[in-house]
Amino acid sequence: MIDIEQYKERRLKPQIDYYDKKSMQNQKKFYLFSVIDLTLTALVPVASLSSHNIITAALGAGATIASGILLLYKHKDLWTKYRIVCETLKSHEIQFDNRTGVYSSCSEDDAAKLFIQNCEKIMSDEHTDWQSLYSDPI
Repeated sequence: MIDIEQYKERRLKPQIDYYDKKSMQNQKKFYLFSVIDLTLTALVPVASLSSHNIITAALGAGATIASGILLLYKHKDLWTKYRIVCETLKSHEIQFDNRTGVYSSCSEDDAAKLFIQNCEKIMSDEHTDWQSLYSDPI
């Protein structure tokens, strides 16, 4: 017999919390670097009106760095991937708890096995997606 409550407490809940936290962190980083990039880019033409070329150059360099960070670290992609995984795991937990969806016609033991199998597949697929995200050239 599978102790489903133990699985949910020791494996599923920490994973959901992890994906939720990582999603929020990447969302904040994406917005931070996007605002920095937009601000610095918008200030370049204003700075070009001054006689201090170093300011214009510094703003342009800063905007380039912010754009590079966005491109390199892929915060938007990670934010959405982590959010999708988090919400999919939550959805499966709700479906399992209420015996709806794929869990509706299963015995208690079969539903628990299917639930664990589905959750582990979702997490495994996320790891595979993460690896492909960072192995693809920019």
